[in-house]
Amino acid sequence: MTRNRIAKRTISNRSVVALACLAAVTILAGCGNPNLADVRGVVTLDGKPLPDAFVKFIPVTEGAASYGKTEADGSYRMKFTDDEYGAFIGSNHVSIGTGDVKADNSGSIPEVVPNVYNTRTTLLAEVTKGRNTFDFELKSDAGKVEKVDMD
Repeated sequence: MTRNRIAKRTISNRSVVALACLAAVTILAGCGNPNLADVRGVVTLDGKPLPDAFVKFIPVTEGAASYGKTEADGSYRMKFTDDEYGAFIGSNHVSIGTGDVKADNSGSIPEVVPNVYNTRTTLLAEVTKGRNTFDFELKSDAGKVEKVDMD
């Protein structure tokens, strides 16, 4: 009898420890970075969706930048890391551009966005806790488009 009680107690204690560990991992995995908030939106240029544009949120005071890329419909969602979505809470400079190197390294993709939206951005976004939506309606006549040197 004593052996069965010890075995039951050991199994019970192991079960409690296993459940506590599982609960802790689940809670930690769901928390994410408390300094980040979900950021998404749509980018248009002259009223039309701007596909394949790079969107960058750069915190004004502290924190690392977040990156996104627009889809064919101009929509984007910011990523902080490969596995974590969001941008730092607070004021962020926003940079949007299309200049890039082609995937096969056969040349470059031209910049079509004026520099007031990228290299000399005037865009700001105030990211708050929770879900944020920032739609950017860019105008091609807003300023000079600078050729981005990819070499």
